[in-house]
Amino acid sequence: MSKRGSEEPLDWADLVPLIVHKTKLIILEAMLWIDEPLSAVDIERMGGHKIGTSSLSYHLRGLAYELPVLDLYDEERVRGAWRKLYYFRSRTPASKRKA
Repeated sequence: MSKRGSEEPLDWADLVPLIVHKTKLIILEAMLWIDEPLSAVDIERMGGHKIGTSSLSYHLRGLAYELPVLDLYDEERVRGAWRKLYYFRSRTPASKRKA
């Protein structure tokens, strides 16, 4: 049995994907890459992943309300539905930053 102080440190790079849902990681990576508020439809249209808008919406809400990572940035009416844009809680979108 090893003593607590002599244990090897956690390898966070290996641990995070096991704990955090893959769809949430995809959302966060897309937002970091684009650096602007995004909706579920925006992320779906970025392609490459076969994730539907309902699943993306679910995980966006989770990142905004269960984990305080994102905020609901804006809402707009689009053909009778609400388009909800999310962005990082503690960041300013690239288009809103002063040069």
